[in-house]
Amino acid sequence: MRTRALDSFGLAILCSLVASAAPQERILFGVEMWGGNANPFLDRVEGALFKRSVPSWRDSADVWSARLEEHLQRYPLDRALPGLSMDGREVRVTIDSVSEPMGDLFETLFSVEVEPAVEDPVLFWTGPKDGVQPLSTSGAVVSPELRSILEEHADSMFRAALPHYMHEGAQGRLRLQGEPETFVVDGHPDLMTVFVPATIEWQSGRIDDRPSVFFIVEPSSGSVVFERFGHPEWSPVSDEIVLTVRPRLFFALRGSDEVYFFGNWQLPWEHFGFGIFELATGELVARSF
Repeated sequence: MRTRALDSFGLAILCSLVASAAPQERILFGVEMWGGNANPFLDRVEGALFKRSVPSWRDSADVWSARLEEHLQRYPLDRALPGLSMDGREVRVTIDSVSEPMGDLFETLFSVEVEPAVEDPVLFWTGPKDGVQPLSTSGAVVSPELRSILEEHADSMFRAALPHYMHEGAQGRLRLQGEPETFVVDGHPDLMTVFVPATIEWQSGRIDDRPSVFFIVEPSSGSVVFERFGHPEWSPVSDEIVLTVRPRLFFALRGSDEVYFFGNWQLPWEHFGFGIFELATGELVARSF
């Protein structure tokens, strides 16, 4: 009996070691933006965790180019990949060709076909269809008390960004406009995303209707978990000062309870892309080329 017990124990250890040594599931994301033009995300998922695949080009242009080429080779050609439209409809995306980056503004690296065709951007991925699981959401009303809190935060973000504006010494006032666009993920009522268009009334009299503000808030307490002031043409400053964020689709990864959202990620100077964010913190975990 003792021998059998030891054999069983040893077998359990062996199975554990084999399982830990097994290759973790890898998922690569891409986004179709318009008319069959698509780009890869520069990060990957392994074992339900996001990991960086391509480092910043600022660290080393040569390393960036080599890593990007290696990363692109992992995307399969001429094979239908699972995808989701912004309203959660299932689609199939086939990568027809991959181009080398030329450094052009707004360039795309993938030529793809989407079936059935949709007008909005499409998030697609390699790996199993159920590796990415869409989550249902509902809208929520922003109370007058919460809106007042968000207006104060918006004004504070705008004041912090003003010294970095491309026209030195410019003064103005930020005003939130219209109804907020809100999302609450079903089963996660403790957090709400809020996107609000805004305008700047410049002291010169000019009206700028391109800004926006974004928040992740706790509706019950009014606490702000994450916030960003966004503008498409401010100056080449840090994305901690100016960044446009707008959620489009919420999802979870198979084997994880973490909630993520996919949406617009636009830097404040001629840079338009998409990002994947962690809902609990607002952290950017993946960004598109």
